[in-house]
Amino acid sequence: MFDEFFGSKIRYTVLIFFFNNSDTMFSVVEIAKAVRSTNITLNKELKSLVTFGIIKQFKQLKRVGYKLEKDFVLYNEIKNLLLRMQISIVEKFFDKMRAGQRIDFVALTGQFLDVQDTSVDVLIVGSINKEKAKQIVSKLELVLDKVVRYAVLNKSAFQYRKTIADKFICDILNNQNVVLGDKIY
Repeated sequence: MFDEFFGSKIRYTVLIFFFNNSDTMFSVVEIAKAVRSTNITLNKELKSLVTFGIIKQFKQLKRVGYKLEKDFVLYNEIKNLLLRMQISIVEKFFDKMRAGQRIDFVALTGQFLDVQDTSVDVLIVGSINKEKAKQIVSKLELVLDKVVRYAVLNKSAFQYRKTIADKFICDILNNQNVVLGDKIY
C-alpha cells in the first residue's frame, strides 16, 4: 500500500533502509543485499533519489557510495511520514492480534518514534498468549525488515509495576509514545 505512494516498493524499501541507517554510507551491492533487489533495479531508484536530493552519492577512488542527505529540505517531513507509515502497519498487526485475545494496552515507542533510550519498541498489556504474540511480532519484523523489541505483561503486573514507579514502565510511559489500545486508564 505505502509503496504505491512512493512510486515503487523498492523506492519505499530503500528509503526505510536509509532512514534506519542514517549515518552510514553504503555501496550498491550492500544496499541491494539489504533491500533484496537487483543492482539494475536499485540503480534506477538510487538515481531517482539522488536527483530528488534525499540521497547523496559519493565517489571515493573507484568506489561509489550512497548516504542519506540529512540536510535535505524535506528530511524531517519524509522521516516523520515513514515513521507514521510504520505505526500504521503495526496498528494493523495488533488488530489481528486482538482477535481471540484480550489486549488492554499497547504502547509504541523506541524505533517507531525515534526514541533512543528505551529497552523496548512495543509494550503489550493484557491476557495474551505469549506464543501468539511472538508469532505476530515475527511477522511484523518481516514486513518492517527490522528487529522489534517487545514486552508482554498481564494487566495486574503492569498496574503493580506502575504503582511502584518501576523504571521499565516509567521509561515507556514518560518517553514519547503512541498508544494503540487503552482499556486501563
